[in-house]
Amino acid sequence: MRSCCCHHRPVYPKSPAGQAGLSAGLLIRKIDAVSAEGKSVQECLGMISGRAGTRVRFEIINPERKETNTVELTRQRFVTSTG
Repeated sequence: MRSCCCHHRPVYPKSPAGQAGLSAGLLIRKIDAVSAEGKSVQECLGMISGRAGTRVRFEIINPERKETNTVELTRQRFVTSTG
């Protein structure tokens, strides 16, 4: 089973995910009610991207705690630094 996983990418502190307290290692099961199973990271990023101010909903699995939660975030523009 191929999944879209948060741990493939860092979670930036000033990003919507970082501000919501999400961390690397969480698994994304669904994005806006669409299964992420079998999708590449690039496909998932395409589903996550959108106009700033719009909302996106994730079904997140925490493999360490064996918990599933739904999180809704508001997309925003942010800049990352690579060094």
